[in-house]
Amino acid sequence: MDIEDTEKTGDLLPDEKEQLEGHSASLSQESDFFLKYYSGHQGQFGHEFLEFEVRLAPDGKSASVSYTNNTNYRREAIIRKQFAVSRTVAKELQRFVEEAEIMRETDKNWPTKNREGAQELTISMGGAHVRLATCKIGSLADVKNSADPDGLRAFYYFVQDVKAFMFSLISLHFKVRFQKSNNMHNNLLTYASDQTILRSVWPSSLTLSNSYKALVITK
Repeated sequence: MDIEDTEKTGDLLPDEKEQLEGHSASLSQESDFFLKYYSGHQGQFGHEFLEFEVRLAPDGKSASVSYTNNTNYRREAIIRKQFAVSRTVAKELQRFVEEAEIMRETDKNWPTKNREGAQELTISMGGAHVRLATCKIGSLADVKNSADPDGLRAFYYFVQDVKAFMFSLISLHFKVRFQKSNNMHNNLLTYASDQTILRSVWPSSLTLSNSYKALVITK
């Protein structure tokens, strides 16, 4: 935008200014998303935990995913995985957040972490930030007996949904077999699923679309 354009912006009508500000806020919200979940405990085998993180890139076109699983049972090594996904995957997680209204919750009356372990959920979206922490929840009976059953229930179901989504994403990304085509740089693996599009930037583009029924290689 040059100086002339800047001067013209100051002469906008109130409705036009409101639309411009709303558009800027919308762009800011779309490019601002971070979700991190941790579940762990200190026990017989040391600090065992599960953690995953999704962070939208500054340009809003892709997101990075990191996954860590540390279990010392049988002296297994810590598992770390990192990959990139499309903006659509991040939007699906944002939809989870919005529909669950989890960012309206507070952990003020939730049970705190104990010897059984702890859970932590951190979300930043649309300029808002929330961090929720509680103990491990074994069943809905634990939720019903808490001081805030409604809030803890929302947390419980949200975590179950996000974990199922993330585990499917990770499994699909690292277990699917890529095949060579005439143009290695343009390999496209299309897999049918629910409403999600997964595009892996390495080693090829992976698209997840509608139904869990077909696995098609497009050359």
